[in-house]
Amino acid sequence: MPLREWARSRAKARHRYQWALRYAVAGSEPLVVVIMGRPGTGKSTQAEAVARALGWPHLASDRIRKTHAGVPLHGRTDAETRERLYTDALTETTYATLRTRALQRAHRRLGTVLDATFSRFAQREQLRTALRAADVPYVFVELTAEDSELKRRLRRRSPETATASDARASDFEMLTERYEAPDALEDPRHVQIGTAGAPADTTLEILKTLIRRAD
Repeated sequence: MPLREWARSRAKARHRYQWALRYAVAGSEPLVVVIMGRPGTGKSTQAEAVARALGWPHLASDRIRKTHAGVPLHGRTDAETRERLYTDALTETTYATLRTRALQRAHRRLGTVLDATFSRFAQREQLRTALRAADVPYVFVELTAEDSELKRRLRRRSPETATASDARASDFEMLTERYEAPDALEDPRHVQIGTAGAPADTTLEILKTLIRRAD
């Protein structure tokens, strides 16, 4: 088979797989999948993988925050820039952008994967309120890992391997203290998934969970 024809066949098969998976996860409705959790839990890795599997965009708070601030997406920022990036005003703007873009896609009957810590109850509640008002289904997927594992992952981050996230091991205690973990009564559309295993296994578990919740 010629290489060009093989590539077309592969793209067609992938498109059909994505269509079938989207239908299993959301039926014919739009869906907002929120990948949340403390820094180091693997949010960006899993959000990107889930978005790729479903053929939906991956909207990451770290990228949106830096874009709003005019800061390069990759590479570690200095202390002054970090302070500017994490003001309350810029945080509110970042989460408002996530809500707006998800709603815009939902109005077009399209799904979205959001990637953000959502460490505050108020941030989660604002999103829930907006989605419920528009009658848009959603699921919060909170990723979890042991503190020791989170610290190890944050220590492994370096300027050479940096993503858009600026979370560092030295921030661990402060970030943990600020994290308002959801409890069982906050929202029935909330699930927890551990990330101790291989990333591919975690992605599969997320997708299986979404399919089970759609039944």
